[in-house]
Parts: sequence; C-alpha cells; structure tokens
Amino acid sequence: TGSYEAYRRVSLHTIAAGFHVPYLLLSQDLSDVNYSSAKVGLEPFKRLCEAVQWNIIIPMLCQPMWNWFVEAAYLAGLISDPIVPVQWTPPRFYSPDPWKDAQARIAEVRAGFKTWDDAVAEMGQNPDEVIAAHAATNAKFDKAGLVFDSDPRRMSGNGQTQQAVSAQSEAQ
Repeated sequence: TGSYEAYRRVSLHTIAAGFHVPYLLLSQDLSDVNYSSAKVGLEPFKRLCEAVQWNIIIPMLCQPMWNWFVEAAYLAGLISDPIVPVQWTPPRFYSPDPWKDAQARIAEVRAGFKTWDDAVAEMGQNPDEVIAAHAATNAKFDKAGLVFDSDPRRMSGNGQTQQAVSAQSEAQ
C-alpha cells in the first residue's frame, strides 16, 4: 500500500532505538541526513562501541585469550616468562571528514590536552611502530637527498623552510 514506506521507516527507527544503533547505520537511508546530523548522531554510538570494547571485549575476551596463549607458550618452553604485557589498540572509526579530525587532534596535542602517543593510539596504531616507520622513511629520504614539504624536520606547516637543528647545537 501507499503507507508501507512510512510504516517501514517507523519500524526501523524503533529497531534502531532498541539496539542503540543510529537509524542511518541500520537502514543505510541517508535521505534526511546532513553532515552535522550524521556526525552528532554517530557520536553516542561511537562512545557506546568504545565502552563495549574497553569494558567487555578487551577484558573479558582478548585479555583472557592472551593470558591463555602466553601461558601455553610458557608451558611449552617457547618463552621464559609466564607474564608478557600487552597493549590493546582497538581499530578506529571511519571519519567522514578526516581533515577536520586531524586538525582537531593537532590542536589537542599542541595545547597539551593529549600526548602525541595518545593521538596515534586513538587512530588505532602503535606509537612506537609509527616512530620506527618514520625514522626508517626519513633515513631513506635523507640518504637519497630528498626533501618533501610534508617533512616537519625541514618544512613548516605552511611550506616554509625550517632551520636544521642538530643534536650537538641543542646540547650546547
């Protein structure tokens, strides 16, 4: 009938509310959504997912599984210590506007509201691995004599050349 579409929308809204999932994710219906309403509507869902990750999945599934794995490796004689620390980094959410999100992260780090390591971890990456990858890449570029405007060691954010600061001049 002609009213089926309205019935279906109301039913899907009810189901989405019951499962605490935004309607647009459940239905993929973006007809009444703009950027701002989607972003605001997804924030509580993201917080719910993060709470489930950190309060249920990691402590009740991942950590016990890790403990079992390490214990099995220890009992098999593959490792020397029965306790191996682990750092959990859940995957990040897709961003509809990564540019704005990156600018917000930069501002938070520059203002001291969070550390660079925290910002990298929030993006689902291991900060130590990112540093190692940057060091390896920078060493390749330096060896080849390449300078890109994306290298903060050499260029400022607005594309101006930065003075090279050596470790020896910093120590003096």
